[in-house]
Amino acid sequence: MSDEKIDLSALDPTHDGPRWERLVQAVAARGRAARRRRLTVSFQLVVWLRPALAAAACLGLLGGVAIATSAPSGAERATATAGEDPAFVLAAWAATGERPDTAEILRILGASHGTD
Repeated sequence: MSDEKIDLSALDPTHDGPRWERLVQAVAARGRAARRRRLTVSFQLVVWLRPALAAAACLGLLGGVAIATSAPSGAERATATAGEDPAFVLAAWAATGERPDTAEILRILGASHGTD
């Protein structure tokens, strides 16, 4: 290993003053041109389209998940809305195609299950 310091002055971009100034002016000119192009209404709409669609998709997904996880089953829905009214419960079972067991049917209809 050598303890000598390495001369990195050749990498200094400001070493050649006029070349450095031309480079800075070229970058600034490209920036100004890009900014002028971006000030149109159509460009701004295109720029905001992707984030807006992503936000709408996220909201739709979250809403669907919330509805799917909070929706009660057919019998629960009928019970919650009709307060154990047998006509509503039977209609909900018919509409959803649900086939409850005999004990549940007899409970809704108010039968004594054969225990006199």
